Amino acid sequence: MLLWKLYRRFDVPRVEELVLRGLSVLGFIGLLYTAAAGGKLVFEHAAGVPAATMRAELENREAGHHHEAGEAEEHEHADSAKATADSAKAPGHTHAPGTPPHKH
Repeated sequence: MLLWKLYRRFDVPRVEELVLRGLSVLGFIGLLYTAAAGGKLVFEHAAGVPAATMRAELENREAGHHHEAGEAEEHEHADSAKATADSAKAPGHTHAPGTPPHKH
């Protein structure tokens, strides 16, 4: 669009200006669609993730949650077996992933 306007020396008739703006809006919508489709491919379908990396991640998830040496005493997990079905009760205290150890 810019090259066309430069070629015309920014002296374009009103109708041509409206057409150029319409094409710009269509281009912007196309850019948004492409971004959304790319995000869906990456986050929902793991596009671009090497097979070896995906295989290792799936194996780690199947193995279950575990702690490295010395990590277990830093925090406690909410016992899912003791969780109540009462949704009005506040859940037990949990820490965000990566939170350094602290006391309350």
